[in-house]
Amino acid sequence: MISSDKNLREKIIGDLLITGFPLEVYVSNTLVKAGGWSVTNSPLYIDPDDNVTRELDIRALKIYSEGSKDKVRNNISVFSHLIIQCKKSSKPWVFFDNAGDDYFWLGFYSLKCDKNDFMTSLCRKGDTIGFTTHRYKNIKRHKSFHVFSTKEKEGNKEIYEALITSCKALEYYKNMYLTGNTAHFFTPIVVLDGTLWSASLSKTSKIKLKQVKNLVVRFDYIFGDDKKPSKYTNQLIEVITRKDFKRRIKEIENDNNVLSKSWVNFINLQKPL
Repeated sequence: MISSDKNLREKIIGDLLITGFPLEVYVSNTLVKAGGWSVTNSPLYIDPDDNVTRELDIRALKIYSEGSKDKVRNNISVFSHLIIQCKKSSKPWVFFDNAGDDYFWLGFYSLKCDKNDFMTSLCRKGDTIGFTTHRYKNIKRHKSFHVFSTKEKEGNKEIYEALITSCKALEYYKNMYLTGNTAHFFTPIVVLDGTLWSASLSKTSKIKLKQVKNLVVRFDYIFGDDKKPSKYTNQLIEVITRKDFKRRIKEIENDNNVLSKSWVNFINLQKPL
């Protein structure tokens, strides 16, 4: 009986390791240990394409507030939302850095606030509100993707599903919140338990390949019943390896602190003299 139970336990553990569930637990625990994050596992959202309830892997929220924490709603604050999908892959994920070299941009559709010109101030007049640094500055943004050695190209579909799920869930949760003196920043993230590669094409059309710990993907999409050109939008999605997630969260938190101070400065500059 003991031997049989041991064999069963080993089979269950082996089965779990094949799935992405241990990765989800690791990501959740990392956020909880980081402090201040409210973490929800397996939250639900409504898919706008077919109006069906679907499941996101992880949703996390942290509030950065100027004023007493018990009066957040009456004070100037920044809500940081992480919209996370977790993926495990034995095949390398490859992204090409072909999203263009546009000027620094945080992603307009990742922000919700009453001040439409706040994003412009962040990206073009950052010095005036104390916004001088961010992890998206001076980076190569990626777009096209590929999974190495996948005969049926099912791996490419898996990447697409991870990216589009994070965007659909983001739009759903963004509509849940009011604004006022609050600015909401939504960061879509795919955490990968596997190897991640950045590819580029040289001037002589040779492919250069580099293994990386994280990268940022520009993902364009249209969804919903009303698929008009005006519905065309995009998000900047972070793809982060499991090994780099803990360090990257600290980087995200540092940027959130800067964003919070910039939001306060921006609001104060709007007040009449």
